[in-house]
Amino acid sequence: MEQSQPLKKSSSRGELLGDIFVDVDYQPITFEYGTFKQVVHALKTSSTDYDLTGQIIWKAADIMSKYIIDHLGPSVLKDQTVLEIGSGPGLCALVAQHFAKTVILSDYQDLVMDLIAINCEKCAVPTCQLLSTQLDWMKCKEADYYETLPVLEYDGKQMVDHARLPAIGIDYIIGSDIVYWTSSIEPLMDVLTLLFQRNSATLKAFYFCYIERHVVTHTQLKGALSKAWDGGFVVEEVMSEFAKGIDPNAYIYKVTARGSE
Repeated sequence: MEQSQPLKKSSSRGELLGDIFVDVDYQPITFEYGTFKQVVHALKTSSTDYDLTGQIIWKAADIMSKYIIDHLGPSVLKDQTVLEIGSGPGLCALVAQHFAKTVILSDYQDLVMDLIAINCEKCAVPTCQLLSTQLDWMKCKEADYYETLPVLEYDGKQMVDHARLPAIGIDYIIGSDIVYWTSSIEPLMDVLTLLFQRNSATLKAFYFCYIERHVVTHTQLKGALSKAWDGGFVVEEVMSEFAKGIDPNAYIYKVTARGSE
């Protein structure tokens, strides 16, 4: 998960990432959930030239967004601060902004952060403060990393400095399809440990949607969550019928710190 290199513009439809052409022909895509509609800018298909999964909307994000609308919404997220980890284009965060007080989108690749900035500019609603931060899971163990992590806001022209992440108390974390390979599990545990430690006075739960593609990865993920940080997280599958009614391999989990449930 190394940070990408500065981008050099090649055309209106793509950019160069080093020597690799990357598609940035983002289109507005409308997701409809009954009477609720959310527009998000993203690629309609994944790039075949570079593995930037953060440029497209995955099915788990669609499922998680519906879960937010139907089961979290104003009853849970009202007046709360929500952080989405591994946002990609940020569909779940953009849906959550309709209910929460503050929503922070996060990812780590420069190109994805550029896409997040586009969605902060074009898709923000006036009732919520929409922010972003470049949260690199691989750096979570570095001294003072969290304390110095900048949070940005759109000022009408560009993304500008708003605060440092510790100044913003996080109430809920959301995510979707944040683990594809077993190699991502340990960095995920690191970032969750960091976030729960630094926000122990406010952080209530982490909700995420996971679609099982490999049984081994899923099993290791659940095991790692149960053993991580201060005696382990409490992992609870919620709304099984809801998730599997959309995709038989979909799971929605609620993760809390042991002792807080």
